[in-house]
Amino acid sequence: MGNVGQVHSSRGLRHGDGLVSTAKASGQKTRAMSPRTFIPRLGTIALMTLLYLATEAKAVTVAVVASRDTTLYQTDDGSLCNGAGIYLFAGRTGQLESESRRRALLYFNLAGRVPPGSTIESATLKLYMSRTPSASELVAVHRVDADWGEGASDAPIEEGGGTACATGDASWIHTSFNTATWSTPGGDFAATASALLGVVGIGSYTWPSTSAMIDDVQSWVDNPDLNFGWILVGFEGAALTAKRFDSRENAIAANRPVLTVKFTPPNIPTASDIWLAVLAVAISITGAMLAKTRSLDGKASKG
Repeated sequence: MGNVGQVHSSRGLRHGDGLVSTAKASGQKTRAMSPRTFIPRLGTIALMTLLYLATEAKAVTVAVVASRDTTLYQTDDGSLCNGAGIYLFAGRTGQLESESRRRALLYFNLAGRVPPGSTIESATLKLYMSRTPSASELVAVHRVDADWGEGASDAPIEEGGGTACATGDASWIHTSFNTATWSTPGGDFAATASALLGVVGIGSYTWPSTSAMIDDVQSWVDNPDLNFGWILVGFEGAALTAKRFDSRENAIAANRPVLTVKFTPPNIPTASDIWLAVLAVAISITGAMLAKTRSLDGKASKG
């Protein structure tokens, strides 16, 4: 029997489903983990938890209604505006060629909606067209390169002819009536369109996400001071091509201009992430203490 005991002690004893070390089998006490070892391991657990939470940032989608919009009415003196109107226009009306162009300005405030440091995944623009000639026309979206204002002017009836500008209004000549002007009459904007869409009948239209639109919105998030929005430019090669869209002041909320942005927020742990990490550490400590207690209880019962 003595020889059998020697064989068991050298190879280990089976206890339940687990292999018990020769030290445990022989009744020797195991040394508890010292605070010098235990605490750094807890710190590692907390750090790994935070890193895990930080890498778990998921894409978020927000819909932002325009916070400014207006129409630029072609005139030599920039005297016509429509800052508070319920409609926007893009294209040409049936007036004299020198007075027929219409372009719509749109601005979306992303502060508080898309966090700094976010990565833009997609960006779409939705407008509701409420009046139109029968022909289909392309309407282009261009990035605006200068700041502009929206005053209290409100054109009458169908609003296609505009009204006298109010203080701060953007006009064909002015970025802010009548103290600041565009470098080029009709607005300062990128020569290349960020998006194009053909529109024909009354209803909602969405300019799909393009790499240029994503770049525009990304630049606005990264540099909010350079966010001057977009301008809608319709077909201006012929008369009677103007399309009318509902503005942000329109009584029908569902028809107001909306920028929908899908983005991934920056990988920065939030306060809730940190509390989750603390909870994870607390659970780890509790688990370690329970495991140690069970181990000591088992040794005591064997003794």
